[in-house]
Amino acid sequence: MVASKTNLFQTFLSDLFVQRGADAVVNQLSFLTGAIVITHNGVVIAADRKFTKLVGYSKKSLVGMTAFQLISADEIADMETRFARVSLQGDWLEVNS
Repeated sequence: MVASKTNLFQTFLSDLFVQRGADAVVNQLSFLTGAIVITHNGVVIAADRKFTKLVGYSKKSLVGMTAFQLISADEIADMETRFARVSLQGDWLEVNS
């Protein structure tokens, strides 16, 4: 069976995280408007410069915050559902702005 492009990309990012850490993952996603890496329970562990400008926080301030602190109150229930699914499936969470 041939792996999908999504699975290959997820494997690439997972391997990169294990070998080089969260900052390396963020750097590989620099083509995006902004990127962060969060733990399975929503704690920010890395962010790129574009993301810090987007949200108006320094990288030092962002690291350690939860993703829930970065979204509006009306989006929290949906995000909690997504995190619960990710925790159960051990999958990646994509969040589009």
